[in-house]
Amino acid sequence: MADGALALRFDATALAAFDLLILRRPGAEDDWDGARIEPARAYERTLDGAARDQLGRTIVAGLPGSEESYTLDRFRAVWAILIPLIILGGIVGGIFTPTEVAAVGSVYGILIGVVVMRTLKIGACPGSYSIPWSCACRSWY
Repeated sequence: MADGALALRFDATALAAFDLLILRRPGAEDDWDGARIEPARAYERTLDGAARDQLGRTIVAGLPGSEESYTLDRFRAVWAILIPLIILGGIVGGIFTPTEVAAVGSVYGILIGVVVMRTLKIGACPGSYSIPWSCACRSWY
């Protein structure tokens, strides 16, 4: 910038290309409008191997100014690693009973599937729990 300050530049086409064609997140095409998908494909075709790697590193990098950074695989795995920490930390720390931590873990899993990974559609949740709930209810009576 003119005063010497640094700023992040946001490129929605590059982000769409990463999401759709490099990360290949399931359901990503449903989340992007058609006007953004074709430019993302065109942008991705212009990238060579080094540019693809740089784009991936840029998007999954840590916060500006931090020394921490992620690989694409680590970025995907970090959300899954948190669930055992929540479960064990909640029980050992006396925050949750085992029954409560089961509910917290289920809600966490649903939130990660719906909000972060976007691989779970909210409409699918009731159907996915109907069989376990019916089995649990039968075992109680």
